[in-house]
Amino acid sequence: MYSANHTGGWIWLHIHWFFVALAMFGFLAGLIWLIKHASKKEFKQIFAWTAGIGVIGLLLTAPLALSGWDDFVDDFSHCGTWNSDTENEMAEFMTDFFDDNDVESMEEHMDEMMEEMEEILDKS
Repeated sequence: MYSANHTGGWIWLHIHWFFVALAMFGFLAGLIWLIKHASKKEFKQIFAWTAGIGVIGLLLTAPLALSGWDDFVDDFSHCGTWNSDTENEMAEFMTDFFDDNDVESMEEHMDEMMEEMEEILDKS
């Protein structure tokens, strides 16, 4: 079950993302205004408000969103995917494989595999 602290981090992360999106919309609106030069006063006003509120909001929520980001990364680093234990197991497996097969380097091994594949393809 999630603790209040854990859930709070996720909420702040999403609020932060909202302000990032708002800031990007403001910057895009400004870019569109520069390209089209249509209704300058309205576009300038929309650009100023959305970009201003978005930038201020994302700066204010960035420290709070960091806890949500840490929770996000922590949750996905323990899903049975690649992590330090898996990395250590893979390194050990590769070391054993190279030792057992008298392979000096990965490049040498790949060259041998490519030669074998070419031989097989030449036969067909």
